[in-house]
Amino acid sequence: MPTYNAKMASTHQMISVDPKAGWWQVSEKQQHETYEGRTQLLPELPIIGRLHLLQAVPGGLRSDAHPKEYELHLVQEGCLELWVDSPANQHTVTGGLATLTQPGQTHGGVREVLNPGRWSMLRFVVLPNSKKMPTGLTSAQAAHLEKLLKAMESPVFSFSPSLEKCFDRLLDEHRHPSVTSELMARSLLHELILWIVRDHAASMLNPPRRLPKYSPPIQAAVLWLDEHVGEPVLMEHAANAAGLSESHFRRWFQKEVGFNPADYMMYRRVEISKEKLRTSNMSVTKIAMELGFSTSAYFTAVFRKRTGLTPTEYRREQSAL
Repeated sequence: MPTYNAKMASTHQMISVDPKAGWWQVSEKQQHETYEGRTQLLPELPIIGRLHLLQAVPGGLRSDAHPKEYELHLVQEGCLELWVDSPANQHTVTGGLATLTQPGQTHGGVREVLNPGRWSMLRFVVLPNSKKMPTGLTSAQAAHLEKLLKAMESPVFSFSPSLEKCFDRLLDEHRHPSVTSELMARSLLHELILWIVRDHAASMLNPPRRLPKYSPPIQAAVLWLDEHVGEPVLMEHAANAAGLSESHFRRWFQKEVGFNPADYMMYRRVEISKEKLRTSNMSVTKIAMELGFSTSAYFTAVFRKRTGLTPTEYRREQSAL
């Protein structure tokens, strides 16, 4: 994966709950859990883990490449801003979308920033059985899987509940290892690879969700929220735009958009402010007021939490490009 900077621990004063398991906790909602090295179950699975961050980590997602390893991210909430092959080839991977990078493919975070969000990740290799690495695959099976994975043209695709559940089971084997865990983990890894291939194929028939691909109620709500992005918004109004009860609307919106409605509004406000900072000479205060922030100080705090920079720092950085 792109290098998760070790400075994250000191930056957020993380407290180790179980160092052997790779579990770090900042609070009940902000966590970093990884299994690698002596906690990995399979040599063909160098790392598996899950991240939940409430604020951006500057320098937390540096560029990297893995000569023999595929890398998968499943974004459950929030977004990952990644580039693949070149910093100019950027992808915003929101909730419900996955990204797979190929062996040797250079990738990293946009501006090396690790965004707030919740996602799962792993790296794996596809090789036939050998004394050094007993993968459980014949030469023909490994070659077939490699062919299917390398045929994946887009690095971004929608993932299914089946893929997510398979990942969860694989992660759980690492959390609670037993004498049968190696065998179970290997079986789950093969299943997970096949789900990646199937989900990618299905996603290419129906490309990853964008506004026209939302269901009609959620599309109506997204359009309504975008039209009122700078105003105080009650969720019942957005639910009315979707023609749904508020509780049903919140669940449905989260499932399709990858944000809850309130987080989506804040995400859109920050994205629009970034565009204004790049393309205009408007003051930070004026941008804050136009986008519905009560004060420029509150706007700056939100912007920094989500980007790792203040608005002024972001504008200066963009001007230097």
